[in-house]
Amino acid sequence: LRETRESAVFESLSQPCVEAKEPPRGASHGVPLDPGAVHARDLPPRVLGALLARAGLYVGNDSGVTHLAAAAGAPTLALFGPTDAATWTPVGPLVETVSSPDGSMEGLDLARVRVAAAHLLARVSRR
Repeated sequence: LRETRESAVFESLSQPCVEAKEPPRGASHGVPLDPGAVHARDLPPRVLGALLARAGLYVGNDSGVTHLAAAAGAPTLALFGPTDAATWTPVGPLVETVSSPDGSMEGLDLARVRVAAAHLLARVSRR
């Protein structure tokens, strides 16, 4: 079963990937999600790292998965609320951060996140 599930993940690498505690339902905070997104949940670290290495863009909060994405070389946009970006920014060649001015994830400005994502994607296209 594990091998079959991992094979299915690798076959779906051309699809957008979403990792979340709960599967998204439709839109999240007014941002539509790609209906073909692959939910990368409960994968072994090696498989998740391989999946992230092929990501066109990873956006996530300060978490182990975000650090894994950066280490795997994925263009990584790390979002910081209560944690300190100066201390915890992931290490990788293509990392951008956006920090909340009030220290909460809810305080992140979507416009700033979009600008940072566009800037990161522009860096990727220049490589």
